[in-house]
Amino acid sequence: MAGQGGIVTPFFRFKPLEASIPQAQPEGRQLALAPPLLLGGLLLLVLDALLLLGVGWRRPVLAALLVLLVPLPARAQFFGFDAPPPRARSPSELVQIGWVRTAGRDAASKAGLQQLANALATRTAVQPAVPTAVDPARDALGAYAMIYWPIAVAGPPLTPQIADRVRRYLEEGGLVLFDVVDSSVTQGGLRSRLAALSCRRSSR
Repeated sequence: MAGQGGIVTPFFRFKPLEASIPQAQPEGRQLALAPPLLLGGLLLLVLDALLLLGVGWRRPVLAALLVLLVPLPARAQFFGFDAPPPRARSPSELVQIGWVRTAGRDAASKAGLQQLANALATRTAVQPAVPTAVDPARDALGAYAMIYWPIAVAGPPLTPQIADRVRRYLEEGGLVLFDVVDSSVTQGGLRSRLAALSCRRSSR
């Protein structure tokens, strides 16, 4: 009990809350921050690698186009809002990155991605696997955290079937880095190649 003037005496005791008083309870659900943090770190490392290798603004055409053609609902799912249950993954599973086979570019693509994998292993807690070649028409794209796609005249065409697979991969939170490696590919040609990936259909 408290004495006069609100002074606390040695006999002071807290009274238990009445049953009618509602008590605070944890509500809602936890938000998993690992996916967006991993994606953000990967984007920063990709940008850092491109700058170190001199890729980009020195070329006459758009050198690198980072495409995240994910509609807003899918982005919300990726960041943990109303997301579907995550796929079961082994604790020892490594982060896989890959590149799309392009005539005359495979060696450079593999070497560049290996440098990126080394940077991930050195600067983060991510343990990447050895980069591998990807066939967008046959391989399971969902197994890759990022896919590097060199855009060249001699490269694989973006058929409607492949575009549909890539679009679904992007909608599930995948990341594709399109890199214009052929100076004969104009910006208009690049837009036409990527038009099939657009989530919004044009009536024109």
